[in-house]
Amino acid sequence: YISEISAKSGITPVKKLWLPMFDGNLPLETLFTAEMLHDTCTAIIGKLDYPEQQSQPLFTLKYPQCGHVMIAGNSGSGKSTLMKTILYSLMCGQTAEYINWYALDFSNRMFDDLQSYEHCGGIVYGEDEDKVKRVFRLLTETLQYRKNKLADAGVSSVEEYRKKSANPMPYILVLIDNYAGFKEAYESYTDIMITLLREGVSRGIHFIVTLNALSEANRAQRVRRRFMLHFVKKVSTRKR
Repeated sequence: YISEISAKSGITPVKKLWLPMFDGNLPLETLFTAEMLHDTCTAIIGKLDYPEQQSQPLFTLKYPQCGHVMIAGNSGSGKSTLMKTILYSLMCGQTAEYINWYALDFSNRMFDDLQSYEHCGGIVYGEDEDKVKRVFRLLTETLQYRKNKLADAGVSSVEEYRKKSANPMPYILVLIDNYAGFKEAYESYTDIMITLLREGVSRGIHFIVTLNALSEANRAQRVRRRFMLHFVKKVSTRKR
């Protein structure tokens, strides 16, 4: 009624204090723009909402600036889904010449449907000790090879190399879903992983790991402090 009377009286609506609320579902494909799809280093995760600023910008990760990513949260909070979203978004934007990935799955096998993509170097499950060993050997050899390659080119990072060279050097994403399960089964690889975390970013090797709670991360301080970006999803606290 008020709207009808206002329209008849020529009264224009005042500017709303906030933008429309998001729908319950926000398909990732609807967020892609031509600019994003041609950016080799940006993963779209979702949208942010700043009501007081009337702003709803894209929520993105920019590689290599974001470094290594740690996702912590309760069981069922969507850690694996977030990891998969980051990965899928990057694959939508670029070919395997620019993005490669390996998954060490100690959780719920959510990456099986992405195995057919050309970007996939392999999916390894916790019980396959030989494949875990091969992945870390490959990463160690790749790290050393890239050190030499970048030194020969007179640059200090893959980002600089990609600007100077016509031959792309792909970013390598290493996903560890359920770090606690990995650490329990393969604790002997901790030192190798720390070396990869410490020296990998400038050589284009990035880790994304999930943990079931921040307490797990606190027990793994040597690893945690190598991560530049942390997501926390639905972590409960105990009341005393």
